[in-house]
Amino acid sequence: MVDFKSKAKLASIVFSILALMFSITIFGLDVHIQEQIKQKLSISFYINNSTISYDAINVAFFVLTILYIILSAVLIVLTIIDFHPTIFVSTLGILFLYVPKEAILLKFYACFNHYEHSFIIARCILTFVFCLIVGLFGISCIFTLDKIRKSLHRVINLLTYPSFVLSIIVLLAIIAINIALAAVIKPPVLYDTSPDKIQMGFFSKSDINQIQNGIYIKNSNYDQKIIGNLSMLLNSDKTYEKSELLYRLYEKTITCYGNDGIYDLDCNSKSFLTIRVIYRDRFAYPSYNCARYSRTTSGVMCSSGCPNLMNWYTLYLVEENNNIIYPAWSQLSNCELKPSFTLIEDSSIDLCSGAFLSKRKSFSLIINISLILFFIKF
Repeated sequence: MVDFKSKAKLASIVFSILALMFSITIFGLDVHIQEQIKQKLSISFYINNSTISYDAINVAFFVLTILYIILSAVLIVLTIIDFHPTIFVSTLGILFLYVPKEAILLKFYACFNHYEHSFIIARCILTFVFCLIVGLFGISCIFTLDKIRKSLHRVINLLTYPSFVLSIIVLLAIIAINIALAAVIKPPVLYDTSPDKIQMGFFSKSDINQIQNGIYIKNSNYDQKIIGNLSMLLNSDKTYEKSELLYRLYEKTITCYGNDGIYDLDCNSKSFLTIRVIYRDRFAYPSYNCARYSRTTSGVMCSSGCPNLMNWYTLYLVEENNNIIYPAWSQLSNCELKPSFTLIEDSSIDLCSGAFLSKRKSFSLIINISLILFFIKF
């Protein structure tokens, strides 16, 4: 009987170590999957919504998983020192840490179409094996119990068997969650939605209605509406400070030659428009403003705002697939919350003063000098 109990204890130690290894491996897969989603969702991942926050889900996942990994390490020690309520502690960890984590991930993963399913399928299979190992760990712990000698041991034994039954039920629930996850994931996304594929462009309300309905086909006027892609803003080395906060800046200059399409009403002879887009990392969607520059008899004139452009058009984030234009990330997200693709017009962005900072203190001075030299040519 002593030999059998020793073998059961050794088995419980092995199973507890395996459970820790599998939980760390599954954690690594989940981190990889979420990093893929974050890269594809780009700025929309970090923007809080009144209904849900992707960032909050991500934080909750990390907290619950790390706490469970710590608890798994503690369980190895408790098993080695022959701590009797080990299975009770294990059940509490699975019930209050692992199950909520799995439920969060089911909701999170089901909200997105994925580029590849292999990692999700792999984590579902590993989770099934993990549940099997935890179940075997519980069985081995039962065989390591001492005979009932004292009232304390009697209470421990009375807690152990219901805890084991509860753990089996909870493990079956975890398996069911992963079966549901494998069942609800949709076919892989076959095109890229990274920031360099997300375009910033001016569109009218009628354009956006067509874009949202998936019937806006790229035409000859499309390129004129696009001022750049999102990566140009996110990777820009131009910055400025406001209230001791650092903002990224991207500018697009529209030279006016006549017959300038959507910019025509704001364009004048020998002038150009400058559109500035700014972004504070992880805190808000980009905002933008426009200014008109023209050469008059009294010199170079700057007028803040482009009223005709701003009245009829709004700056949106869009993506292209087979010459059809869609709202940015709309094909990646399939849950009730769709990432916003509308940028914010901000009249407080002053392009005429030139008073913004960059990594070099002389950047604004260089811009002003370049502007003067540009008009001297005319």
